[in-house]
Amino acid sequence: MESLSLLKFQGFHSVPDASLWEELGKRKLESYKLSDSSVELIGWYNTSRSVHIGSRVTLRAASFDVENLKDGNEKSGDGFPVRGILINTNTIDEFKKIDKKDLLNKVGNEILDDIKSGSATEDPTLLVRFILLSFADLKKHKYIYWFGFPAIVDPTVSFQTPASKEQSMKPLLSMFAIEQHKCLEDFVTNPKYPFFLCIMKTGEESHIRPLKDWEKLTGIDKECAYFGFVDPCPLEGNPGWVLRNFLIYIRTLRKKERESLVCLRQSITESKILLVNSAMVENISDNAKTTFVGWEPNANGKMGPRVIDLSAHLDPIRLAEAACNLNLKLMTWRALPELNLNLLATTKCLLLGSGTLGCAVARGLLGWGFRNITMLDNGKVSYSNPVRQSLFAFDDCKNGGKPKAEAAVESLKAIFPGVNAKAISLTIPMPGHFVTSDAEHVEHTVKMLEELIQQHDAIFLLTDTRESRWLPTVFCAMYDKILINAALGFDGYLVMRHGHGLNVSPTTETESQQRLGCYFCNDIVAPRNSTQDRTLDQQCTVTRPGLAPVAGALAVEMLVNLLHNELGNRAPCPSTNDCASTEKSKVSKLGILPHQIRGFFSTFSSVLVQGPAFNQCTACSSRIIDKVRDEGFPTLLRIFNDPDYLESLAGLDELKTDTDLCDFDEDWTED
Repeated sequence: MESLSLLKFQGFHSVPDASLWEELGKRKLESYKLSDSSVELIGWYNTSRSVHIGSRVTLRAASFDVENLKDGNEKSGDGFPVRGILINTNTIDEFKKIDKKDLLNKVGNEILDDIKSGSATEDPTLLVRFILLSFADLKKHKYIYWFGFPAIVDPTVSFQTPASKEQSMKPLLSMFAIEQHKCLEDFVTNPKYPFFLCIMKTGEESHIRPLKDWEKLTGIDKECAYFGFVDPCPLEGNPGWVLRNFLIYIRTLRKKERESLVCLRQSITESKILLVNSAMVENISDNAKTTFVGWEPNANGKMGPRVIDLSAHLDPIRLAEAACNLNLKLMTWRALPELNLNLLATTKCLLLGSGTLGCAVARGLLGWGFRNITMLDNGKVSYSNPVRQSLFAFDDCKNGGKPKAEAAVESLKAIFPGVNAKAISLTIPMPGHFVTSDAEHVEHTVKMLEELIQQHDAIFLLTDTRESRWLPTVFCAMYDKILINAALGFDGYLVMRHGHGLNVSPTTETESQQRLGCYFCNDIVAPRNSTQDRTLDQQCTVTRPGLAPVAGALAVEMLVNLLHNELGNRAPCPSTNDCASTEKSKVSKLGILPHQIRGFFSTFSSVLVQGPAFNQCTACSSRIIDKVRDEGFPTLLRIFNDPDYLESLAGLDELKTDTDLCDFDEDWTED
C-alpha cells in the first residue's frame, strides 16, 4: 500500500519596497488622513530559482495603482498580480486591538464565496489575496506592519502526497510524450496565466487554456485536462502557498481521488507534476465551518508584526522636508481641511528689507511652508544685529560684516535646505535722496526692482525708512501685486495690506467697494529724506525687542489669510460687526482679513483700522501711477531729486491751496 503524508506548502514571504512606505506616508498625510477604511492594493509574485529566496510577494509604490491591474489571466512586467487590502490604523493601540483572526476569516470567506459563485473562474487572481495591516509613525518614519495571506482550511478535505519526494513531485517532461513538450516549453518561457488548464491527449500536441474555458471543454477534454499553476516555490518536495486555495477550487469542478497537477517553475526542467490525493466529499463545506490561516511570521519566526525604520535610509534633506510639512499637513486632517499647502509652497515672496522685520517674516514664511523666498537689502550685518535679528550669528559680523541678504539666505538654507532662497543686494531709490552723477546706475536699479516685483506674487515692505517704501508701493499698485507692509515704532507696530491695483476692473458688488488705502494714503506731504539732521537714536530703529517678532508673525498670517480668500488682493475689509462675529459666513477660512492692525505694547492692545484709498495719494493714486507708467525713469528721477514735484503730481499742492482759501465768517452769532 502506498505510504502517504500530509501535503505541506511553502508560505509567502512579503517583500515591501521602501517606496511602498513612502507612498503610504504621503497618502496618509494628504488623502487618508484620519480614515482607517480599507484600501485596495496589488502585489506581484514570480517563480523563484533559489531556495534561499523562496516564494515572495513584492510591493512598491505602484501597488496603490489598482486601476492598472490587468485581466486576472494576464501576467504583467512585474509578475502575476496578487489582490490585497491595506488597513492602516491611526494609533498603535488600534493596531494591537484589531482581531487578526476575524480579519483573516473575513477576507478568506470572500475567497470562498468567489470560488462558489464562479467569479474565480473568470478572474483567478481572486484565489490569491493578502492583507496588510499597518500603523505609520510619520514623525519617526517607522512603519509597523503585518501581512496575511488567507488560505482555506476545509475540515472535510485533506490533501496528501506520496511520502517519497520522488513520487510526489516528478519532473514534468517525464510524464508527457515528446510531441507535447513544445507547448509546455513555450508556456514556461512566457506564462500568461497564473492558473490554467493543460489538455494532454495521447498522440496529440498539448494545449494550454485559461480556467474560464473549463465549461467549453468536451467530456473527453475534461478527462484529459490537467490543472496547472505557476509555482513560486523553489523547494524540491513542496508547492507554494498559491496552491492551497486552488486545490479547493479544483474540488468544486471535479472530485477525483487523485489529481496530477502541473507545477510550472523557473524552467521546464525544474517544473514538476505534483500528485495529490484527497478525501472524497460531495460539496465544499459551509463558510461557518471553514477556518483560515495565513498570517506571516516575523523575522524571529514568531507570529507577530514587523517594523521598518526608514529614517536611516532617507536623504537628510528629504527627511527635513517631510518633517517640516508634517505639522502643516496634519492641520488639514481636522483643524483646517481647506488649507492649500501647494498654494503656499508655490507662492513667490519678495522681502524688501532683511533686518529685524525681514528675519521675523522669513522665519514665519518657512514655518507656513513657503518655499520661494527672495531677500533684498543693501546693508551688512553689524555686531548689534544678531541679538535682535534671528537669521544672523556672530560670525556674520566679522571682517566688516556679510551682506545682510546673503547672510539671511545662507541661514534660511541652513535651517531648511529645501528652501529656494535668493539674495539681492540693492539700494532702493527714494524721494529726497538726490541722484547726481550716477543716474544710469540708479535707472538700472529701478528697472531691476520693477522686474523683481513683477516676478514675485507677494511683496513684503520691511525697510527702515518711510521713503524707501514709496517706489515698491508704486510698482505694486501698477502691477496689482499683493503688498504687506510692516513698520515699527518704539512701542507700537503697524501691519497692513495695500489695496489692489488700479487696473483691476470690479466683477462683483463686493469688489466695487472703495479700494483700500496704502501706507501713504493718510499723508498730505510727500516722503522725504528722513535721515537728515537726525541724532543717532533717531537714525537707528529704536524699538522694544518684542515688536518685530509680533509684527512679522502678523504680516505672514495676513498673507496666508489673503491667499486663501477667493477674492485675493481684492478682498474687502470686514466691517466692525464682522470682526466681532463668530459666524463662519462672516469670516474667511482662516478668520477675518483686516486692512490694518495697529498694536501698542504700552497697553498690550491692538486695534483694527480701515482706511480707503486717497485720490491724491503720493504713491497709489492714478495720477502717480499713470505718470510713472507713461514717462518712466525721467519722472522718477525728478521725484527722487524733488519731493515737492511729487506733491504737485499728486495734487497735494492744490489741496493745500484750497484749504488756505477757506475763510470763516467773522460775524459770530449766538443763539
